[in-house]
Amino acid sequence: MRTNLKTWIIVVFSLLFIFLSNAVFSGSRPEVWPIHKAIEVGDLEKAKALLVNKGINAQDAWGATPLYKAVFHNRAEFVAYLIK
Repeated sequence: MRTNLKTWIIVVFSLLFIFLSNAVFSGSRPEVWPIHKAIEVGDLEKAKALLVNKGINAQDAWGATPLYKAVFHNRAEFVAYLIK
């Protein structure tokens, strides 16, 4: 009887872990806007072109703006462009 209870507990926790892992890692990946990606890789010209369409206040799924991304990735030329 004790072995069955242990087995049952292990199965339940394993299933719970699997379901929670899928919920966290599968469909909930934050969206990355092209403007944010251009800033991450350092493509200023592409970022300028994308800012015309998306705007300076475009936020990704985490709420990060292009200015935040530029500061975070230490892109001084982007910061200067964005605050002028």
